[in-house]
Amino acid sequence: MCLTTAALSFANLSDVLPDASTSAVSVSLGPARAVVFDGRGSLLTYATVTGGGCQTGRSCDSSRTTRGEISYLRQWLAPSQKMASFLHGYAAQRGFGPVVFFAVQDPFFNTNTVDLAYQLAFAQDLPTGLLRTPAEAGATASEQLADPAFWRPNFVITGPPSAIAAARAFSPLLSETAAIAAVKAEGFAPVAQILLPDDRVMTVWWEARGPVINEQA
Repeated sequence: MCLTTAALSFANLSDVLPDASTSAVSVSLGPARAVVFDGRGSLLTYATVTGGGCQTGRSCDSSRTTRGEISYLRQWLAPSQKMASFLHGYAAQRGFGPVVFFAVQDPFFNTNTVDLAYQLAFAQDLPTGLLRTPAEAGATASEQLADPAFWRPNFVITGPPSAIAAARAFSPLLSETAAIAAVKAEGFAPVAQILLPDDRVMTVWWEARGPVINEQA
């Protein structure tokens, strides 16, 4: 519930989708209920357009939350939870704390959703960052992975962008090809893949470096 509520709130504030409204509705997730806003600027709208029953824009303003939307939101909780669990376990088994860069983001799967899932599961913050374009970062992708000024991540998440324009616009980063070339050049190796509900596959790359757990104690 917390992950869904926070994700919805973040999307509403980020104004990913236009024409936000303030008609409150509640979503039930198992035994708990969360109040969200069925506004055009929220993730609930994104769920409506991509997984719910209403396929138009402003004409849906007065629609109520449908079973399709709720089911869609529940499906998108799982990838962030699975990713958080994998990152924690894989790094800990090798004596490191995770530092994660995302080379691709989605309104439902991003630094915020994975970090929140990590905090809820392990009561710790997850250091996250973005592998940005050279023009935005002022450094090449390889420099962003290698320079301590950019945190030197030990995990990088790559994958294809969404087929939905609003999702692609959420966080435009490097192309998948450029990101993969950079992580390979810096010695990262693929160690896991996580499937998103829209059938995209996110690949997790790892290099054995970063904060040592014993030194943090």
